[in-house]
Amino acid sequence: MTEQIRSHDIEDRFINEWERRYEAVRERQERADSVDLDSFVDGMRTVLAYQLAARGRK
Repeated sequence: MTEQIRSHDIEDRFINEWERRYEAVRERQERADSVDLDSFVDGMRTVLAYQLAARGRK
């Protein structure tokens, strides 16, 4: 399974999509009054770090 993920660039596509969404949230940080996007963005980085650390273990 891990080799299939690597050979089909699924991880790269996942990270590219994550970066696109991350940047979209960051662009909205200054306009958001009702949500603490700073904390949300920090949480996004934490979740990605956990996902990358768990590679091959799920």
